Amino acid sequence: MEKKNNKKKTLFNKLLVGKNILTLLFVISIIALVLIFSLNEVNVNGAINIYIRNPLIFYILIFPLIQIYAPVLHINQSTIIFILLVGLSFSVMFPNIFDFIVGLLQLGYNTITNIIEIRKLPPIEEVDVNGEIVHRKDAKISVYDSGFMLGDGMWEGMRLYDGKWAFFDEHMDRLFSACYAVGIDIGLDRDGILNALTRTAEANGMVTDAHCRLMVTRGIKDKPFQHPHLSRSGPSIVIIIEHSKPVKSLQSQGIRLATVPQVRGLPMSQDAKYNSHSKLNCVIACLQAEQSGADEGLMLDPYGFVNTTNACNFFIIRKGEVWTSTGDYCMNGVTRQKIIDLCKINNIPVFMKNFSLVETYSADEAFLTGTFGAQTPVASIDGKPIGYNKGAGPLTKHLQNLYMNLVKENTT
Repeated sequence: MEKKNNKKKTLFNKLLVGKNILTLLFVISIIALVLIFSLNEVNVNGAINIYIRNPLIFYILIFPLIQIYAPVLHINQSTIIFILLVGLSFSVMFPNIFDFIVGLLQLGYNTITNIIEIRKLPPIEEVDVNGEIVHRKDAKISVYDSGFMLGDGMWEGMRLYDGKWAFFDEHMDRLFSACYAVGIDIGLDRDGILNALTRTAEANGMVTDAHCRLMVTRGIKDKPFQHPHLSRSGPSIVIIIEHSKPVKSLQSQGIRLATVPQVRGLPMSQDAKYNSHSKLNCVIACLQAEQSGADEGLMLDPYGFVNTTNACNFFIIRKGEVWTSTGDYCMNGVTRQKIIDLCKINNIPVFMKNFSLVETYSADEAFLTGTFGAQTPVASIDGKPIGYNKGAGPLTKHLQNLYMNLVKENTT
């Protein structure tokens, strides 16, 4: 009987030694975490993910918590060690469970953060419909409008900073050239559009952090058929302006992309340089990405090279070089061009070239460009992490700073 008790004590003592080792590792782990933050090699979210996704370190971190609550739960030391060992073994054998749990936690956090951000912003109340400021509830377009019926129209997205529209001339160049190409007479010159934008912003009390969607269609049709000459009255011009900011969690954690079957077509089918109301191609790509568990779809060109996403232009960074597509099959983005220009001015190697998914997966950094989000870091593509953390990498951050300085120069 005594021998059995001695064996139990010996086993218990060994477990206690194990407990002390885990406690020591916990302290070392915390010190390492602090060092990583201080060296600024990864952001907070990136470091937390490194720790939580590593099963061993995860259990080291939660061990003291279990120790604290053990007396309350009436659990003895040997049971704690046993639970930890079983849990550790299980997590090593089934590591995807950790990804699933972390994914759920991040989804909950992002959802709450987005709701808080949205509620902070005042709601849009007034909309400009064909030169008349009306309440959003009364903002209406005819069911015979060519934009509603056929997607026959063009639009622009612009941002308001400190009372001025950033890169207004560049956006107007794109809008007027596209409308001219398809025979839509806007009926206003640039000053007329600027006055309408200013009037709508003032009606909503908006000065900064506002995003505009300016929509121009061919107008109202006599009959529900596609021939352009059936649009007897027009154009129809609608301006919607709302307070909006890029979601903070996307900047700190990055966006998830999935390569989708839907591709950007050749110019003779539907030229991607038309910022048209006909966005079904992009909507399908977005749906395909969503079904894959991603935020946006990464679209290839007709020849299988990486091109753009369903909503933004796409860049990668490899060994200090900035790469983007040739531009032959993507939207001629204003923000995209500004990043290319900034790279050239600041002696950052930049290339507009064909590149494949293989080169994309092994990129050091990746980011999206667009009027709304400016530069949004990419966290993963097809489930493969990009770079060493989820937020913006060093060169992406540098380009973000250069871009915001350019915006200030353009709006002051």
